[in-house]
Amino acid sequence: MATRGELELQLRALESELPDLLSRGDPFLHTFESRAMQIEAQAQPEDLDYFHQRLEELVASTGVNGLLQAQPWLGLPREFFQYDANVVAPRLLNKLLVMDDGRAGRIVEVEAYVGTLDPAAHTYGGRTARNAVVFGEPGHLYVYRSYGIHWCANCVCGPEGVGSAVLIRALEPLDGLEAMREARGPKIRDRDLCRGPGNMCHAMGITGEDNGADITDPTGRVRAMNDLMRAPFAIGTPRIGISMAKDLPWRWRVPGNRFTSGPLQREA
Repeated sequence: MATRGELELQLRALESELPDLLSRGDPFLHTFESRAMQIEAQAQPEDLDYFHQRLEELVASTGVNGLLQAQPWLGLPREFFQYDANVVAPRLLNKLLVMDDGRAGRIVEVEAYVGTLDPAAHTYGGRTARNAVVFGEPGHLYVYRSYGIHWCANCVCGPEGVGSAVLIRALEPLDGLEAMREARGPKIRDRDLCRGPGNMCHAMGITGEDNGADITDPTGRVRAMNDLMRAPFAIGTPRIGISMAKDLPWRWRVPGNRFTSGPLQREA
């Protein structure tokens, strides 16, 4: 991961390229966003606020903030997922999970499972046929059936061979709500459509067929995306629904968001 000084050097390099990028017209916006996300992916967790402040200053100096906000959603690069799950997890808050049929939601709750260091992780005992995806390339989806009933979806993180992943526990539905209701039932409240990892997969149509899907692939059925909404400052709390390593503070959620799952806990 990059030091604050290295982040600053990369941001200055991006700033120096802006005049040339601006001269190219609209395509520059996607280039700008993609490079900004690649720099963000290298930031230490304690430097994220600094990075976002500097990026906002850079954007304000160009006068293109309105144009950036009007851009279509941009896919997260594989570099975003190259760090351990407990680093990636809080950064996934406010990112987007998007299906190719138009269903989409904002990620508002996540949990990290950190490979062979984590007794609650499926990979704690090593590689098996079931968990092999988690030991592979970052930026893929690990989908498993929980208790033989519900599908659960995880984003594979970290270097290959580590076995680290982030469980998506809840989404705030954004698009395709009718399709979500058709999947979950007409009487389900909007708030409850994607609360809880099993409900989320059911509403979004994610099944075991999606295990191994590349969520950084622009043509993929399931994609992780970004609309430039900043990840909030969120304090890690204990994970829920597990029997081991319950005290590790590796669950994060958007503070005050009503679409999160589980019992409410004080986050300060």
